[in-house]
Amino acid sequence: MIFTHAFAGAILGKYLKEKMQIEDVVGEKETTTTSKSLTRNVSLIYFFSILGSIFPDFDLLLLVFNQTLHHRYLVTHSLVLYSMFFCVALLFRKKFNIRFIPYFYLGVCLHLLLDFFAGGIVLFAPVSYKLFGMQFRYFGSAKINFVDMYFKSNYMLFELGLFFSYILFVFQKETNFIARKLPFILLIVSIVTLGIFVVL
Repeated sequence: MIFTHAFAGAILGKYLKEKMQIEDVVGEKETTTTSKSLTRNVSLIYFFSILGSIFPDFDLLLLVFNQTLHHRYLVTHSLVLYSMFFCVALLFRKKFNIRFIPYFYLGVCLHLLLDFFAGGIVLFAPVSYKLFGMQFRYFGSAKINFVDMYFKSNYMLFELGLFFSYILFVFQKETNFIARKLPFILLIVSIVTLGIFVVL
């Protein structure tokens, strides 16, 4: 998936915000400081959920140097690596203010889950590089370039489903700036990046 991991992260952020019962609108008795603190916490929940949901794809930068790599076969698409870092972070949670790390970790897990259903991932790398998940399918002729193949693939069903879910559940109902703007900014970055890879 290229375009909508950030939208999925925003949907996750919306769910986590509601689960934590953090509201955008505070009661009239709340002070301005409390209101700012709640708004900041909501923004951080969205930010770390979205950041986690796109983080595994930062390995795409390696394709600039080696286009023979398939980024989903790298350790960045393994649950093992992130789970180890998360466990270490939990050990130091009292020493450092890392209360938003779980949102990042859940965002990463969501990314891996979506990639599992849209092509597969090396779930247990570096222990095993066996690919787990559903394989890539496309609807068209065998002689087709990557971009055309991608737009005719089962990936696009996930992309469209996530995008419309985001519009329905987050964009129309949420007032938070990060929840409403950051996914679109990252969408533009994804489109520009894809354009650069096509030109290279």
